[in-house]
Amino acid sequence: MKYCVTKLTNQSNLNINYIFEHYPNLLEKIKDPYFIKLLYTLIYKASNTKNKYTLTTEENITVVPSKNVYFPINIREHICESIYILYTIQFIINDIIIHVKIYSNNKININKYIYFIKLVLNICVNESICSKKYFGITLYLTPLKKLKPNRVVNNDINSGFYLKTEFIIFRKEE
Repeated sequence: MKYCVTKLTNQSNLNINYIFEHYPNLLEKIKDPYFIKLLYTLIYKASNTKNKYTLTTEENITVVPSKNVYFPINIREHICESIYILYTIQFIINDIIIHVKIYSNNKININKYIYFIKLVLNICVNESICSKKYFGITLYLTPLKKLKPNRVVNNDINSGFYLKTEFIIFRKEE
């Protein structure tokens, strides 16, 4: 690997290298070192921010997701037919409550998920002005992969959607 950041996972480093190898012309447009330094500073600051959170875990959970035009039927059916472990995490960042639910078919390294979710939330929340005081994030870690269709179909290209104050993501690969 040409580029390797020690705090990142192997897959993240592979993704970074893929971008550098396959999209060099796009990266050339970001010649401003201030932008790269700003991005690094945001990530560094977010990774070192201490946030309190609560974590609860429940096993043998069945779920019936809400019907929504953006929620593909085959994925809803898969979720309804599965038994899950539910990890519920609540963060409070800048007086904003972020309630995260992660549904997984098997045990996961929840600390890894907490680290990356906290990182993204700190970057987004600390650098924004927001009037909302509550957000929800629901992750269904389904094994269903995106397919490259002959024609664009809702089921094949979406991995989630946003409703009012909740983000719903339904593919583990995301």
